[in-house]
Amino acid sequence: MEYRQLDSVNFYFPIDHEKEEEDVYLEKEGGDQLPFAKRDIESRVLNFTVPFEISKDPVIYMRVHSISVMQIPVYLAPQRLFHMRDNETQIIMGIYFGIMLIMGFYNLFLFVSLREKIYLYYVLTVFFSILYMVSFHGYGYRHFWSENPYIQSKVIHLSGLTTIFFLNLFTVEFLDTKKFAPFLDKILKVLLIFSIPAFIISFILSSNVPIILINIISLFYPGVLIASGIIVLRKGNKAARLYLVGWGFAAIVGSFTVMRSFGLVQDHRLLNYLSLITGSLEVAFFSFALADKINILKKAKTEAEEKLISTLEEANQELEKRVKERTKELSRSNKQNESLLLNILPNHVIERIKSHDEVLIVDTIPFASILFADVVGFTKLSQTVAATDLIILLNNVFSHFDVLTMVHNLEKMKTIGDSYMVVGGLPGTIDNHLEAMADLALDLLKFSHQQELIDLLMKYPDFKIRVGIHCGPAVAGVIGLEKIAYDIWGDTVNTASRMESYGLPEMIHTSKQVYDQLKGKYIFEKRGLIDIKGKGMMETYFLIDKFPPKSK
Repeated sequence: MEYRQLDSVNFYFPIDHEKEEEDVYLEKEGGDQLPFAKRDIESRVLNFTVPFEISKDPVIYMRVHSISVMQIPVYLAPQRLFHMRDNETQIIMGIYFGIMLIMGFYNLFLFVSLREKIYLYYVLTVFFSILYMVSFHGYGYRHFWSENPYIQSKVIHLSGLTTIFFLNLFTVEFLDTKKFAPFLDKILKVLLIFSIPAFIISFILSSNVPIILINIISLFYPGVLIASGIIVLRKGNKAARLYLVGWGFAAIVGSFTVMRSFGLVQDHRLLNYLSLITGSLEVAFFSFALADKINILKKAKTEAEEKLISTLEEANQELEKRVKERTKELSRSNKQNESLLLNILPNHVIERIKSHDEVLIVDTIPFASILFADVVGFTKLSQTVAATDLIILLNNVFSHFDVLTMVHNLEKMKTIGDSYMVVGGLPGTIDNHLEAMADLALDLLKFSHQQELIDLLMKYPDFKIRVGIHCGPAVAGVIGLEKIAYDIWGDTVNTASRMESYGLPEMIHTSKQVYDQLKGKYIFEKRGLIDIKGKGMMETYFLIDKFPPKSK
């Protein structure tokens, strides 16, 4: 008998006894509910030897009892043919189990190495499938639990349900149904939940309920998985290709198995071989599909990493570009700031501020030259000229003064209203600053003769300036925290201011100290003693011109 899942099978063989009035029968028994040792032949399937002494034209009776599907394929064959077929079956089964074990352990190694749960689901599916086939084909009952019929009745059901359970987990994870097929994902998870009570029922009940449950699941389960694979493939998951091929073989086996269970097809030993062959192919293609999926994921990961690297490189390039642009902007800004500071502070002060070496900047100047230039009658002029025009006038005039001051290497200190102040002798400046100051004063009086100012000053015929110069010791420095400025203080500054205010239009009024320093080099006109506010009587001079250089 090729079918192994029968609880009790009794054969009755007639024995020829002429003296007996009634027929005498030899009884032989077997089945999964009996210990393996009671079998007539120690075989994984239910086999019985036919006694040679049976009567002519015998009538053989068979009594079968089983809570499972009642399949009773009976074959009568000579012993030689039996052993030949059995050896054939052993070879095919050996190949099958070899393929299954290789696939199982190979992917177990991958799971240990990669720690990907999808490999674990595959491995458990393979191993429980092996356990199912070991039990279904009678190897378990013969070699492992031959004295325990209860285990034989439970292992096949439990291993079948467990195989379906882990295959479901493998499918959900492999196809990523949550992403590509949400509806089918819910169906598969419902099947997962349904398999749990089916497992419990199969473990507790000794009836055909577990078999019915397995057959019901097997009837439509392949269709659900194949539909999932098709939908996922159409959604763009290329890993489903080999998965569908594997399930194509599984669908063939499942269909024949279910139809055989319900008696829709005639049982044949080739069906057993078909299930083994297609089962091996299914497992192999699932393994190939798993490898293909991993390769696809690695490729996608590599492409994502390359894209990320490219994006980062572009971002870095853009960042470098922005940094360079910002650096240029900061450089321009720093130059502008330095230029602005140079317009506010002398260069030697800026360097001292940048170095942070000094908190309080103070310069004691033993000998300084101070010049004040002022517009005569500015107050009256401001009352008759529009404010905008007045600002334009002063801007043009004082801008010209700035140029002249830089030409003579002197330092413009500040402007106060219409008053223009220049200092010589600051740290880091020229030594002959008093002579340069005298030259500047002479050039200031000549400014109206410059072509760029002629047209402007023609509007203001009464526009005249006066200049005052003094020299002596002074103190300079930076005070305050906000709107800082470099300034100079001392009696020398006050006296220079008095020289300007007590001077005459278009004249350079100087003190005797200036005259004493420059006499012989410059032409002076003595003004005499005048009463200077805050100073008393002072002897002063008018600077007229510079002596021409002596010819060699």
